[in-house]
Amino acid sequence: MFKELWHAITENSSKDLKEFKEKLGIENDEDLGVSLHSFSDLLQHGKKRARGQ
Repeated sequence: MFKELWHAITENSSKDLKEFKEKLGIENDEDLGVSLHSFSDLLQHGKKRARGQ
C-alpha cells in the first residue's frame, strides 16, 4: 500500500527519491535489507526446533 501511495506522490517529482525519503525520515524494509518472508521462515524454523526438544 505504501509503495502505491509513494509512487502516486512522487511520479512527477524531479527530486532524488532516495534523498527525499531520507529527508522525510521514511525507511522501508527494502532500504534496510529486511524481508518479512525470511522473518516468518525463522519463526517457523524455531517452532520446529522447540517441538523436537
